[in-house]
Amino acid sequence: MIDIHTHILHEVDHGSDNIETSLRMLAEIEATGVIDTVVLTSHFYMEEESVSEYLERYDVAFEQLTNAYTGPIKLVRGAEVKVSPYVELTRDVKKLTLGDTNYILLELPFDKRINEEWLFDTLSVLIDEYDLIPILAHVEEYNYTQKPCRLLDDLVDRGVYMHLDAVALVERRTQKMALNFIKRGYVDTIATDYHDGRRLCINEALEVVQKHLGKDTRDDIENFFRLS
Repeated sequence: MIDIHTHILHEVDHGSDNIETSLRMLAEIEATGVIDTVVLTSHFYMEEESVSEYLERYDVAFEQLTNAYTGPIKLVRGAEVKVSPYVELTRDVKKLTLGDTNYILLELPFDKRINEEWLFDTLSVLIDEYDLIPILAHVEEYNYTQKPCRLLDDLVDRGVYMHLDAVALVERRTQKMALNFIKRGYVDTIATDYHDGRRLCINEALEVVQKHLGKDTRDDIENFFRLS
């Protein structure tokens, strides 16, 4: 399985403070026995720096980690791009895709509500002008998407993919919502969103999916994302 959302890369965001921590986190990923590839999706905040500035930091850390890590997990470049209504999109975001694909991982604003006109204008630029395929990160975390709604239906219709954080399927307070999202076709895959100190529960999450929704659904979630 490819984990499309992790914060393992050291010193690029708050996910890992140093390379030793990153190596330990990768060993913990190995121990799951489920994940064979991780996309290193450090946070990119477009209101704070340019894509080139971000990549200058990212490239140094990525080279250090790939040189230091000798385990079986494949490491792939990526980013978690937080889109902002206050900053105009730039074509340079095409450099922040997941590996060599056209998929781009997006984080939305954590407001109580969202300007839907702005959101769909932004998605139109990404999809129609930049030829990118958006994946919405941790759909369960936004106030305006925590229950089935027209916005989620519209996102699916527009060609936006979505993922759940694994912990949403394991924690009692969010499990019912998470399973309902999968049943309704909102969720395409599960990711760890792994930061140092966060719970790594991908196995438990996949078991919950299989128990409640069947092995075929689990297989679809595990095999959703491919690098080629």
